[in-house]
Amino acid sequence: MLIGAFILGSFFIMSVSAFYLLKSKHVDFARKSFTTALFVAVIASIAILISGDSQGRIVSRYQPAKLAALEGIYKTTNTGAPMRIFGIPDDRSKTVRYGLEVPGALSFLVHRDFNKPVPGLDQFEPDIPPVALPFYPSTLWLGSAFILSF
Repeated sequence: MLIGAFILGSFFIMSVSAFYLLKSKHVDFARKSFTTALFVAVIASIAILISGDSQGRIVSRYQPAKLAALEGIYKTTNTGAPMRIFGIPDDRSKTVRYGLEVPGALSFLVHRDFNKPVPGLDQFEPDIPPVALPFYPSTLWLGSAFILSF
């Protein structure tokens, strides 16, 4: 959360500085503020990628059922597990309908190998957590990050 606060604060400072630059007020101060905030935003953005990767690997190691629920992985596959960008989890049929997925991406993020399997919820029966509650916020975040990257 601290890294996210640095990113948010940096973009706020850049927006105020850009406003001053557009209005030609406090130009020297605004230019220095913008440059400093841009530097902090770049460093914090790289740091949050590293932090998120580390946290994802920790979740896969210590809370594999949570990872399976977050990603809607109902069944363990013999090959790499996909990362879902969108979908509608169906607990009755234990599938994700209308799924948009990147094949092997979850396996790569967790194991650094596109073909290594990730345990699905079938490995944790009968103690299966609800899927929709963690799945929708996770895919909403991932989908919005994917859209905003373009």
